[in-house]
Amino acid sequence: YWEYRISLIISSGINAEYGGALGVMYYRGVGTNPDKELAFKNLCEASEQGSLFAQGNLVVYYYESRLFTRAAHCAWSVAQTESLEEAAEKSGCLVEFIRRGVALGCFYYARCLHTGKGVQKNEAEAQKYFSKAVSVCSETAAELNQKLKNDEL
Repeated sequence: YWEYRISLIISSGINAEYGGALGVMYYRGVGTNPDKELAFKNLCEASEQGSLFAQGNLVVYYYESRLFTRAAHCAWSVAQTESLEEAAEKSGCLVEFIRRGVALGCFYYARCLHTGKGVQKNEAEAQKYFSKAVSVCSETAAELNQKLKNDEL
């Protein structure tokens, strides 16, 4: 039922954030069976509608699928966001979701730079983006840092 309702909201273009949330739910199997194809479809559609939350989670999708060049390119694009409030106004998305999406982009771009996956290795630039991830959303950065320490990233 909820999948149908959210897909109606997405198709009507009311809020891209719903598409991002639905994409994450399909990707992680929250409230449904994991479905990578539906996750990708929803994340792409929401990204096209301007959801930085969806774009950040699309970075995760690419990275975990070992598509490092795509992950790095998409992450760099998300990480260039300067004004979260302006992005919220432009997209109609909540600042908290934008904050999380941008932090994902920054962290994963930093990770690509640190390891040289998908981009040329650059430790100094990696540190800059790790720091930006923390300043944008310390909670998301802390969660990702813990995953890194647990060898889950």
